[in-house]
Amino acid sequence: GRAVGLGCRFGLCDIVVGHEKRGGVEGENLLIGRVQFIALRTAHEVAIFDCWSKCGTRTVERSDGRAPLLSSRPGSRRVLLFAPGERFVLEVGETARVTFNPRAAAA
Repeated sequence: GRAVGLGCRFGLCDIVVGHEKRGGVEGENLLIGRVQFIALRTAHEVAIFDCWSKCGTRTVERSDGRAPLLSSRPGSRRVLLFAPGERFVLEVGETARVTFNPRAAAA
């Protein structure tokens, strides 16, 4: 499969990341769940809830290098917690990645 990336600045809203079936679009990743995960932001943390996806949600990068790269997978579900301003990258499906709080683009 092709790597697909999505970056978002996590402001004051909560988000849902998932898959919408589009009739066989090239590069479509059916391993991403219709609701892959829900992200909720509080004043003290960002909580990622993946309680039902097919392949799980994996942390592959964190700006806090001491923090563990945790995952939530079928058979081993957990809430993933991050600091509100922390940059982190989650991998879903086979190779799709979602970056929270991405670095500013170079001018």
